[in-house]
Amino acid sequence: DTYSKGEYEYSADDGLSNSESNPNQAQAGVVTAGEWCDLNNWSFWGSLINKQDYYTYTDNWSFYTNHRIAVRVTNNGTPVCGAKVQLKNNGTLVWTAITNNKGECNLWYSLFEKTSNTNDDSLPLSISINGTDQIGTPTITAWKDEEVKWNEYSADASSVEGTDIAFIVDATGSMMDEIDFLKKDVQDIINRIEQKSNIRTAALFYRDEDDEYLTRSHNFTSDISATAKFINEQDADGGGDWPEAVHTAFEKSLQELSWKSNARVKIAFWLLDAPPHAEASVITSIQKSIKTYAAQGIRLIPIAASGIDKETEILLRNYAIVTNG
Repeated sequence: DTYSKGEYEYSADDGLSNSESNPNQAQAGVVTAGEWCDLNNWSFWGSLINKQDYYTYTDNWSFYTNHRIAVRVTNNGTPVCGAKVQLKNNGTLVWTAITNNKGECNLWYSLFEKTSNTNDDSLPLSISINGTDQIGTPTITAWKDEEVKWNEYSADASSVEGTDIAFIVDATGSMMDEIDFLKKDVQDIINRIEQKSNIRTAALFYRDEDDEYLTRSHNFTSDISATAKFINEQDADGGGDWPEAVHTAFEKSLQELSWKSNARVKIAFWLLDAPPHAEASVITSIQKSIKTYAAQGIRLIPIAASGIDKETEILLRNYAIVTNG
């Protein structure tokens, strides 16, 4: 069961359901997408990434999700949202994450370094929640594991409120159709969002070096129509080569967008059709940004437009996994 769209081929083996991934079902003028969460299909992700070609992609970008520490935090049985969870190795901070509305988050050991795909219980790992060290060594879920091994903890409820939603959009020439669709859909998005209270939106558009601009941003605002106006003023141009300045977009999304520290939900929808530049300095920058997203509780949700190749898809899925997206 495969479906073609442009240069990309969807397959039932890729983790997308047939009904969601069939582009023939798309409506004109509407951004449509199949939704898939590898965190909820871990054994599938492990079997996929261990294929030789796909494992090579993890080497290319120095991204290894084979040491997952899944954490669930509750208070008398009620999920604790907004808890700050830290993973330490022999007392040294390794990873920070924020629990979602289910009280869940994931932490990562040796994410940017290739290590054995085993659950080494001898590692001197420990967990801290809201600054309080927890008893015992957390259990690691490896790629080969069929079931996710949840580490259960208790903590006081956190003070969280509101929702921050940002749109990070590739604005190079090949994205013309997608940006036009986004403009047409943004009013519907507004109508849906305005039915909810305490929601802020922001947007950041990016291109590449030597283009008219690298990034343009509109900071968070509760006036959602202002975000829509900014989006409607943008167009697609520039680019040239295939990779784009993704690393700069990530950096600016953290520097120029004022994410609310105690927001209950923080989501960055990333709409794109091209990967970052495969350069050492770029990879280092992206790793730093992804780690910061996780530490601030920002869930990165990539929306891959037509033209994405398999290596870029695997990369996007890695970014979503690590930020709990």
